[in-house]
Amino acid sequence: MVKDIGIFTTTVAGGSGVLAGYLLLFLENYLAPLAKKFGKLEWELWKASAVYTVASFLGLIVWFSFYQRLEDWKRDLFYSSLIVFLFGAITWSISVFYMMKKKRSSSVQIPSLVLTALGSLGLLISTVYSTDSWFLITAASIVLFHHFVFDLVLWSKK
Repeated sequence: MVKDIGIFTTTVAGGSGVLAGYLLLFLENYLAPLAKKFGKLEWELWKASAVYTVASFLGLIVWFSFYQRLEDWKRDLFYSSLIVFLFGAITWSISVFYMMKKKRSSSVQIPSLVLTALGSLGLLISTVYSTDSWFLITAASIVLFHHFVFDLVLWSKK
């Protein structure tokens, strides 16, 4: 039984937009040149972190959609942070497409990465105040860590 259809449907809709953007970047062959800007170890760490981040994000969404309904300001913060997070992820693809097509500086992606990191922070805060589960808090922490350290701090400088 669904506890929060809004979180679930927003994630499905927004996540589809994110995946469509990634597919566009892949089909235009814009991801491979970006990946080559990383050292081998750095790139392997980024990929491993990305896998853990996707699993953690999906775990949070499944939990708060199907098992525990968030209440009051915690739901408001989670839901609005989710929207900011997804909007940042969608606009990141657009900014990278623009950056590669027009040969612009990597700084054009920074606003999107900031939005994604801020959305991640809101997801973590809402999760911390909604549960005692170390598993869920760790998952939200992984999402924030990846989007702040690997994406905003490291990726945006490449």
